This record gives sequence, C-alpha cells and structure tokens, in this order.
Amino acid sequence: MPSFNPVRFLDLPIDIRKEVYFHLDGDFCGAHPCPIDVLYSSNTVELPGTPGYKRSKRSKKLLKYMYPVFASHLSIFEYSPPLIEEWLEYAFWLRYDCLVLDCLKVNHLYDGSLIGALEWTYLDNELRLAYFNKASMLEVWYTFKEYKKWVIESAACYEFDSNYVSNIKFDIENLTPQTVYKCLSVLEKKDLLSTLRELQFGQDEEVREEDDDDEAGSDQYAKSKSTVIRKKRASPRSSHPDADRVKGKQKQLTNMSVTSTIKMMELMKSLRKITVRGEKLYELLINFHGFRDNPGKTISYIVKRRINEIQLSRMEQISRTGLADFTRWDNLQAVILSRIAYVDLNNIVFPKNFKSLTMKRVDKIKWWNIEESILKELKLDKKIFRKLYIREDKSRFTKFLNLCQTKIKELDKSEIDQIKYFRCQALVWHSFGTLNHIKLQNISEVRNNNIIVPRALFDSKRVEIFQCEKISEVLVI
Repeated sequence: MPSFNPVRFLDLPIDIRKEVYFHLDGDFCGAHPCPIDVLYSSNTVELPGTPGYKRSKRSKKLLKYMYPVFASHLSIFEYSPPLIEEWLEYAFWLRYDCLVLDCLKVNHLYDGSLIGALEWTYLDNELRLAYFNKASMLEVWYTFKEYKKWVIESAACYEFDSNYVSNIKFDIENLTPQTVYKCLSVLEKKDLLSTLRELQFGQDEEVREEDDDDEAGSDQYAKSKSTVIRKKRASPRSSHPDADRVKGKQKQLTNMSVTSTIKMMELMKSLRKITVRGEKLYELLINFHGFRDNPGKTISYIVKRRINEIQLSRMEQISRTGLADFTRWDNLQAVILSRIAYVDLNNIVFPKNFKSLTMKRVDKIKWWNIEESILKELKLDKKIFRKLYIREDKSRFTKFLNLCQTKIKELDKSEIDQIKYFRCQALVWHSFGTLNHIKLQNISEVRNNNIIVPRALFDSKRVEIFQCEKISEVLVI
C-alpha cells in the first residue's frame, strides 16, 4: 500500500483540499474525547478506568512539566488520564504540521467557514490565537506573529493588515474574569481589538424562575399565571417588604467578565456577530429588558449598528417577557436560535434589513398565525378551507426536502378568486417581512404539525428543512 505523500497532496487544487479538511471537521489528531452528541444519544456512558500500565519516564516528564502549562484547558478532561497523555504527545509538534497549517490557511481564505473561528486566549502567560474542536479541546495555538507569518502571509499576496483577519472570536464563557481582563488589556495595548469578529457571552448560573416563567401562549400558562396573581393578591404586602429590592437585584449585571468586555466593544471595529448563552444575559444584552438598572453596562448604539448576526442558545424561550424585539439592531441580517425550548414566531419582531432565520434543536415552535388570517379573509372555517382549497403539490421542488413523511401542499388557484389569492399571498408576506431564507433543523415539535411558507422562497430552495419528523405538512402559497 503506497504511503501518503503530503507534498503531492499540497499540490492539489484548493477545492479538493478544502473537501478533505471539511471531513476532518477540525480534529487534527487522534487525541480527542467522545463527541457530545454520542453521549446524549447513548443510554450508557463508559468512563475510562485507571491506567493498567506503568507510565514511561517520558509520560511522567510530560505530565510534570507540560501539563501545568495547559491545565486551564485540559482540566475538564481529567476523567481520562490516557487522553491527556496522548494529547501532550501531540502538543509538541502538531502546531508545526504542514497539513494543519494548510488547513488553517484554507480556513482563513474561506473566512472561517471551513472549520470555524480561532479564539483569542491566554496561554503560558502570553496572548495566543487558539483553535478548539467541537468538544472544546485545544488543538493548536500560535502567537499573533506566528499566525501572521505561517498562515496569513502564505495565504495572501497583499501586505498583511489586522483588518483582513475576520475569523477570530473571543469566548469569555470559557475564561476566568482575571484572564478576560488580561486578554482585553493586551489586545488593547497591541491594537488588536479590531481583529475580533465575534463575541461569545455565557452564564453559568441557572435563570431564576419568576411569575411569568411558564410557557407563553399555552392554556397552562394562562392558568398558572392567574393562580400566581390570585396568590399575590391574597398575601399581604408586608409579608415581603423587600420584594421589589430583590427583583431589582435579579436584573443587576454583576458578571465582571461581561461588564469588562462591554466596555471595550466600541473599540472592536470589525465586530459583526454576538453569541449569547442563557436567558438572563439575552434579556439584558440583546432584548434590553432591565438595561436602565445597568447604566454603562449595556451595548451601545454604535456597536449595535455594526452587528449583522446574533446567535442565541440554551434558554427556555426568547419571548418570556413579551416581545423579542430585534428592531434596535438596525443592520441585523441573521438570527440563529439553538437549543431553545419554545419559540413563538408571532412574538418576534425583526428589523427592516433582516434576511435569514435559522432554528435548530428547538423543542417546540409556534408558527406564524397565517392560516387564521387567511380563514378570516376568505370567511371560511378550517375544515372547508382544507377540503376545497388545498391540493397536494407535485412540483419538482418537493424532492429537495428529502422528507418522505412530509406532504407539500399548495393553495389551489382554480378554486379561489384571483384577488383573494393575491390577498392571501400578501398575508403570508406580511408575516415573513423581508425574510428571504429560513432553515429548520432537528425540530422536535411544531404546533399543528404544519407550516405555511411563500412560494417564492420555497421554489428557490430558500426554505430548508432537515430532520423535522413532526412537520407533516408544508403549505406553499
């Protein structure tokens, strides 16, 4: 069997190399933990036992001298000592590997869309650019000078400038407040804040349940809320003299990592994306509920105008306190909702330039109330409407969904007045607004098991549905 020739591989066209690196998915070596998705889908979790072998002198030296340097990034994998030992073996040379450097070069040319963004972090008492795989394990790291020389300058012919680095993020969730402060100070001192394209905020504490924390839009929500209101009216105000003060404290932003990062955001002139994990931070930073209680600790108008993408994850719902209002983000074009329990699209308001909505791993979605508006326009009940005016769509565009259990249906033009048909189309576009791309992935439940989408988006394949078994019907108008 012929051996792999890296020189011949690097001579291949960039498109071929890109496909190879895409399938690597950011795993550059054999030392990586079990994927998180496998742990969630498996009924049992097999933990490695104590090593049944005697460590070599080399392994002992690695653990003694190298492990303390990377302890802050490797401590979460201490459940598997062999994994750490194997990783330390790779740590010596992997960052110099020609294929790894070429992968980073191609990733830079494709603006970080190949394997993801690199992160600023603090390692060995120095600011570093690091790449973490999807299991949050450190793969490679470089000083800014090394990254400039080995990746940027070899990937482009123009003279290097920090403004060309557009695939770097700063994840404060995985850093201590002291480390965040150090990183920001060094970035400001070296004039590197403009290299940041994405900021990632996160919270460790659970969101406190309040009176209106039940699922909005459901009957149980209305009943539970009315019960809470009756209890509050029945109890004397004197029994909770500090209720208002405690409620105000819950709105206070006390996380030092978040506040110190917010103060520096105006200097991050290349910042285009904000990722937020947790409902409390979302309400304060994105939806601006309670911002008056945090003067000087909220995102300024200048920064909001720079942002064109927001990603939200790990929360119950984004419209718990009323509307999820994104209109303050003037140039926002894309929103990604990931791992959210409940999404009511009727309670979300997007800005005028909004283009793309992605929802993945959402437990339940309530679609726009388009059908109710159409029934009101046609003055029909739901049963007659579905029997007379809807037929199955046999167009060639039904195949791209790749969902055998989903029926594609359309409003029958021959059974409806043309003016009313155009009015129905207008009602659909009134809900969608300027949205021209929507993606649904791994959705557990959709209310009524059907959705309504515009024909223009569906025919141009700008409605993407993947692994949504509960969506039994797509009505195209």
